[in-house]
Amino acid sequence: MNSVSIVIPVYDLLGDKRLEYFKRLIAIIKCNFVEKNMCELLNEIVVVNDFPDDDIKKAVNNIFVENSLFEKLVLIENTINYGQDKSRNIGFEHTTGNYIHFIDQDDFISDDFYSNCLRYNTDLIISQPNIHLSNTGENNIYLKKLLKKKYAKAKKLIDLYYLLLLNICISPGQYLIKRESFIKAGRFPVLENKGSDDYGLLFKLSFIETRIKYVDSVTFYYCIHESQNRNSINLNMSTNEFFELIKNKLQLKRLKIIIKIRQSKYIQPIFSFILFKLFFYKIKY
Repeated sequence: MNSVSIVIPVYDLLGDKRLEYFKRLIAIIKCNFVEKNMCELLNEIVVVNDFPDDDIKKAVNNIFVENSLFEKLVLIENTINYGQDKSRNIGFEHTTGNYIHFIDQDDFISDDFYSNCLRYNTDLIISQPNIHLSNTGENNIYLKKLLKKKYAKAKKLIDLYYLLLLNICISPGQYLIKRESFIKAGRFPVLENKGSDDYGLLFKLSFIETRIKYVDSVTFYYCIHESQNRNSINLNMSTNEFFELIKNKLQLKRLKIIIKIRQSKYIQPIFSFILFKLFFYKIKY
């Protein structure tokens, strides 16, 4: 079976409830490996601290010791705040697994996530995403049956190109990516306007013939916080910055059309509304 490296970028880990969320994630990783006697499949867990003001070493070490995972820990301390995109790339440089799992500090997974995903040998292994509301503790199904069928039928990422009008995956935590594919795609794009690095990676993977497998039996939980607010204007700026970086490299007509639609302030909202109604359940925060 394949091996995996987990990369967790963290920011302000000691603030608010972030340490509590981080503890939950590490405990779930323990359930996946230690309690299933599968530790040989986990090469390392790379924690990248992108908040230099905090000394998190003692807290992180204690959590890993408590969960019998200390020997798997690689702690990287950024000297400045680089942002999530570059922190993920920095974390990757310290990995050795066949597959890489980039997951955020407040998200989590089902306790059979890795044992089921690592059975497959393809470029991108995509799990089912659920939405976890931190204020209520509720877990909500996000994908409608139609989209699950589309995921299951797709052989390559480009088969789902129309989802790039929104995003193919809700977060990098939803999938495992093969090491070679991540390198071939050129890693996460590092952008001045932050927010679309995960979108950018999936976009680049779409035009390099990335093979995919959808595993409906395992779940990634994307955590939504009551105070969470994503500025759509900044996100559009970030996406447009990414498009400027890659537009001259594109040869696939379908992806060029995606860029034109996403950059249209009149057409994009219409397509987004239609796709969301077709494929996703509306979550009440």
